[in-house]
Amino acid sequence: MSVLAVPRLYFNGVMSNNPATGNNNDQWPVYDFPHAELNWDYLNEQQSGITPENVRDTFPVWARQLRDYVDERGRKWQQCAGEWNYYGDMGWALHHRDLETRVTGTQLAHGTGPVTDDELVKQKAVIDVVGDPFPGNTFHTPARAIDNNPDAFWCTNFYLKKIQIGTVTAPECFVTGEVQPGTYMTSRWLNLQRNLNTDGMRQLAGVGAAMLQACLPKEELRITQGSSVALQALKDKVDNDSTVRGLMVRCVVYLTHYFNLDGFEDCNKIPDLGNRFTAQYSRLVRLWNDELEAGRVPSQNPTVSKVVGTVGLWHQGEDVTSGPCGRVLYPKKKFFGWAPPPSKHEDPVSGWLGSAMVECHKAADGKRYAVIDLGSTIPETDGDALKAQLSKKRQNDAEHGALELVLSTGGDKLPAIPYGQYAKAAYERTSGIVELLIPDAVTDKMFNDADLSLKAAAMPVGDSGDVLTERATVVETDQRSTYLDGDNVTITLHARTKGAKPTEPTTVRVAQYMPDPYPPGESTGGWHLVTLGRALSDYPPAVTFEGGDATSMEVTLTDGTGSFQINRIDDEQPGCPILVFFPGETKVEDLPEEIGPVPSTEGGLSTASASFCCVRVLPRDKPVPTEFRTAVNACTTDSAREHVAWKFLYDRVLYVYDVVYPVMRYVAGLDLGDKTSVDKNIAQIVELADPELRSTDNSTLYMPSSRELSEGKYQVMKLYQWLVENGWKKLPGQSL
Repeated sequence: MSVLAVPRLYFNGVMSNNPATGNNNDQWPVYDFPHAELNWDYLNEQQSGITPENVRDTFPVWARQLRDYVDERGRKWQQCAGEWNYYGDMGWALHHRDLETRVTGTQLAHGTGPVTDDELVKQKAVIDVVGDPFPGNTFHTPARAIDNNPDAFWCTNFYLKKIQIGTVTAPECFVTGEVQPGTYMTSRWLNLQRNLNTDGMRQLAGVGAAMLQACLPKEELRITQGSSVALQALKDKVDNDSTVRGLMVRCVVYLTHYFNLDGFEDCNKIPDLGNRFTAQYSRLVRLWNDELEAGRVPSQNPTVSKVVGTVGLWHQGEDVTSGPCGRVLYPKKKFFGWAPPPSKHEDPVSGWLGSAMVECHKAADGKRYAVIDLGSTIPETDGDALKAQLSKKRQNDAEHGALELVLSTGGDKLPAIPYGQYAKAAYERTSGIVELLIPDAVTDKMFNDADLSLKAAAMPVGDSGDVLTERATVVETDQRSTYLDGDNVTITLHARTKGAKPTEPTTVRVAQYMPDPYPPGESTGGWHLVTLGRALSDYPPAVTFEGGDATSMEVTLTDGTGSFQINRIDDEQPGCPILVFFPGETKVEDLPEEIGPVPSTEGGLSTASASFCCVRVLPRDKPVPTEFRTAVNACTTDSAREHVAWKFLYDRVLYVYDVVYPVMRYVAGLDLGDKTSVDKNIAQIVELADPELRSTDNSTLYMPSSRELSEGKYQVMKLYQWLVENGWKKLPGQSL
């Protein structure tokens, strides 16, 4: 089922992403993100001159200063510790300036291909996302993109309230729907070899791509079809088909560009990466300093990525809303191929394909189609987004570079997928969806029982050519990003065997991995299994499973669903563990010790192909409210209590959000270092920092946007609110 069923809409355009990068640690570990504090030990080692007493004035200046950096390959450049978007607001959208994401085609039946004469295409319909409305009005916050672990690349979460389709002037006029309550989009199948970068012009995450998915339940869905045949078909299914739960939206984000501000065009064309970074950062820092000196708001510098996607039907039984949980093919071997003409790169290319999804669908005339989602599968070779041609020699021929979907049960071959069906033009037309007519000799049972694989012709002599192979059982969760701010949390898993709910109980081993290097470090690249010996000292666990084991536990899923509980080890031992799911009778000794960005062995796991969830174990900071109460109540006058309370609140709670995420001061009109501003807004600050908005609602309203405020520090904010509202009188009792 999923978006691979019909009818479906195709869209194409851009995503803008506006993160605050002061916490990234890509070059220098200035941020102790497990504790949500500055890394004071590191700052002292660097003789930065930054202290808790002067941090508000000194850290932003230091974060904007250029300094030398040498990467692991010996390349040198200058950049600032605040990185490329120090003043970002964590927002994301499917537009950037005058660039929109538009509906580009529709498909009503299998085997027919997309058409471009639907009213949605004629009206240049746009698709976009919005966040939750502010309390008491209809103005929406931006959707928010937040890293569960700000030092890592494998779990970025895209929080949103609604997805809408309309026109530029009436953005909701065709479709508006709220996402399934409590859910969010998250970066699935994050492939860091998605762009082979043969021209050397991709920077940072410009080589990567991720798949995002969300579902819109029919209860909160409005479709105004007008004269659109495609919308009428979707509306009929949603209104009248009991197997349909609503709409599903799936997209792929790729080819990310940095430094998109006006005036950076010449910097962005510099061929040498080190010289390019130095020029870009020099101009950016100069721009920020000029703006601040002139009293203007410092510029935000969001990324702009390409996006293709599909809107289709969400069906009963599709329990995971944020990603595929069906017949998924994962990387087995490296592919070999070429950058096609007109690319100037004439040498062979190689790498790992991304994952793919396959479903069998029957058309109205009884013909059956294998519908394959290659949206995340085939890499681009360069900045022109030309797809790699998986052929034995370089040819300007759409028929060469064929792929085959192979069934282990045999029967007649399915039609091949020639290069023309996965090349750039086709990919952008159908968002990577390919349909293959299934021969009559291949029965439904043969297809359903088969182990599926994707075979490439351009492999060494004697090689089977299987670049992707199916895992019989796929286990996923919608809790891809979990925040543990209490004693424990329960994670729910869903399993599918060859696309269907298992008929027998399913055993899953859940294993705890920690980032490698252990945080806070410089830009972690992989995961290390928590085991006895070296790993317990170098990679101490952040949680234990039921029964107290820190390495792994077995979970039994009945009727495709089951859950397990993880427990905090210590109130003051935060961390960012990754819990990886291994379906089947996996023994502890068979668990991989390390999992990296690409497979280390044939058919091995990577951070792109593993099924997992990330847990942010927040510090409890239990003693902090008591310390606050004691310090305030030790004062003998209201004015003394006011002074002590403010200094404690800023020095122990607000300072990090003031200097690491400075956007509030300049864009939101809330200066967290200014007592008058905080006192005036303290009721709303406390309301928006309610942990329920983060852990249960996954709301875009939650403050801080980085979603890392501890329970203890939240209680300090509530105590401060009481003091403001009660004239700085002595705090009563042990609770308010």
